[in-house]
Amino acid sequence: MRVRIALGRLLTLALSLLVLGSFGLNSTAQAAEQAIEEIVVTAEKRESTLQKTPVAITALTTDMVEDRNINDLRKVTAIAPGMVYNMANGQAQIYMRGIGTDVNTIMTEPGVAMFVDGVYMGTTAEQAATLENVERIEVLRGPQGTLYGRNSTGGNVNIITKLPGEEPGFSASLLYGGHDRVRATLSGEGSLIEGVLAARASFVKDTADGYRDNTFNGDDLDDRDIFSAAVSTVFTPIEEFELILRGDWSEAEQDNPLWDYGEVVPGSGLNPIMFGGQQGSAPDKLSHNSPTGYDRENWGLSATATWDIRDVTLKSVTAYRETVNDGVFDNDGTDISFLNTIQTQNSEMFSQEINLLGSIGENFEWILGGYYFDQETVAMFEFDLPALQSFFEFVFGFPPGGLGDPNVNFLYGERLAGGGDAVPFLDFINTQDTESLAFFGQGTYHLSDQLSVTAGVRHTDDEKKNVQTITNNISPGKCFDLNLEDDWQEMTYKLSADYDFSDSVMMYGSYSKGYKSGGFNTGLCNNPFGPETVTAYEIGLKSTLADGRLRLNLAAFVYDYEDFQARLFINNASTIENATDVENIGFEAEFLWVPVEALQIDGGVSFMKSEFDDFMSDDPMDPPGLVDLKGNQTLRAPDVSFNVGAQFTHWFDQLGGDITFRYEASYKDDYYTDVFNNSFAEIESHTIQNVRVIWNVNNHWEMQAFIENLDDEEIIENLLPGATIGGTTYSWAPPRLWGVQVRYRM
Repeated sequence: MRVRIALGRLLTLALSLLVLGSFGLNSTAQAAEQAIEEIVVTAEKRESTLQKTPVAITALTTDMVEDRNINDLRKVTAIAPGMVYNMANGQAQIYMRGIGTDVNTIMTEPGVAMFVDGVYMGTTAEQAATLENVERIEVLRGPQGTLYGRNSTGGNVNIITKLPGEEPGFSASLLYGGHDRVRATLSGEGSLIEGVLAARASFVKDTADGYRDNTFNGDDLDDRDIFSAAVSTVFTPIEEFELILRGDWSEAEQDNPLWDYGEVVPGSGLNPIMFGGQQGSAPDKLSHNSPTGYDRENWGLSATATWDIRDVTLKSVTAYRETVNDGVFDNDGTDISFLNTIQTQNSEMFSQEINLLGSIGENFEWILGGYYFDQETVAMFEFDLPALQSFFEFVFGFPPGGLGDPNVNFLYGERLAGGGDAVPFLDFINTQDTESLAFFGQGTYHLSDQLSVTAGVRHTDDEKKNVQTITNNISPGKCFDLNLEDDWQEMTYKLSADYDFSDSVMMYGSYSKGYKSGGFNTGLCNNPFGPETVTAYEIGLKSTLADGRLRLNLAAFVYDYEDFQARLFINNASTIENATDVENIGFEAEFLWVPVEALQIDGGVSFMKSEFDDFMSDDPMDPPGLVDLKGNQTLRAPDVSFNVGAQFTHWFDQLGGDITFRYEASYKDDYYTDVFNNSFAEIESHTIQNVRVIWNVNNHWEMQAFIENLDDEEIIENLLPGATIGGTTYSWAPPRLWGVQVRYRM
């Protein structure tokens, strides 16, 4: 029954796409190339144009990345339909079409996968890193289960970095902005051995003072100091063989996101306000008595070898990566020491992927692959509740300091660092080894010049070994060196067809299955969760219309989930619980219109309904008792989101170059950060507007002035209900920011 309903809905959406695209069936591809730049993508492991790739993709070119100052995924989500980005404790929380991972520890794999030059970024900490040296960004929506090394149920973000060319090249830029922001970039490339060896190096330094005041001590908050470097070499000893070696390193010291206490939720637990705590008085005036700071270091090495052997191409991608993410933060967001946190989260990762690509005649293209992934992660959290010491001593009848005395406290527990503590505390440490082995294949058969069919299959074998220790001095919930182990096997697949109505209009449909492995919750003893799977039905239309001056891409989808990994918040840790079923239906559109040569209008829109079909759970903010969540919106799944941009370019003889005036706006509807859809866990709808003026002189010099968040809208970017603090905390998005930048390219 569920499949018939899904197919019926998709058929209705398909007819709508045909009607919307039918007015352009006679457009020509030649005119399109003259008006709109064609974008080459590698979403299906082969080079093809954006308009000929039967996948819902948002593609950002080098010029788009540089002109719009896109240096993190937060800005990408303002462009890609249906994408939401938040940060918590230095970890990125990325959702696409209502699918993601809302966990603020390093132990759980992302629902939206990120690949940099084909290498899987295995932690949400790496997804929070800045984006530098970028050639292209590809955002693929929908399950990606038959072509990529690691599974993803929500989609992929592919980052392709710049490689050296044979000719010498040099570029540098300097940005200065509000709150003393200084961002400097430097890169150079060239041939070391003509025709054989070329190299490129790039460096970025980005610093800024905080744009919030701490009313507790007068310090600045929300500052940052980021440095990154990347080196790549291309070695081609013979025409048929290419070896690319890459290395990258980045270090970030910053204190955002900062938690600000939101509101008390009656009945959820003790809170800092009842102990005299004061929250911030405004988005730019917080009140923290304890320091907050995140230190993140990422580095990695990779080798990509490509060997053309007659009609077959063998490709190998080998990579090693390390991530260190340390932090100390004021977790209650008030001027008293109610909940202070120290975290250490580290990851070591090795991956090896082998691809074999070829074709049989002119009609059949195929790819076979194998993938091995091994990751060791450690997550350690230490939570202190100093303000509650007297309270717990009174409740249990202990003398002062009795919580730290094993002879007095019947709930006594030793800290991870050793010894007891008179301050109420909760400490936990998890170490995990993840090993994954997968084999996959996909083939495309061209039945005619217009019709092609694609089939793919993948087998994945995941194994996780986890060791848990949880200790505290205020409850019996403890475990020491608890060994847990589980493994999962899953077959995922894809079946699709695409039809070219003309050189400029293509329609496609796909049926695919995505999978994400299970795992073990941090902060709770022996609390595993199972894998999730999604069956996705999608139909799309890619068209270039109006004599090549309008690019219009449409997609409609229906997702049927099983064992959806829903996030709760227990013991001050993100906890995953498998929901029974989730249904998600949506429609997306992206367009680029060039009505005249000097004017460009672009944008995208997403309409989505993602809700639980069958799910019962306990609300930690309103215990006890099961709550029926049928019909509730899933996390970070706004019903409507859109973005629009308009730019006008004019040549000025007096200035010796052209000037571009650009306006951008992005909107997201209300969405929830808990599965119970509590009113206190709702992030309200918001719009961000940006303006830019870019002066380009002979394609060498470029000067830009910009204002981001033009109307200084006060936006809550992340919101967290927590029983540990008896209410909610939230973090603010950046306020209005301005900057001027000078760039030189040779």
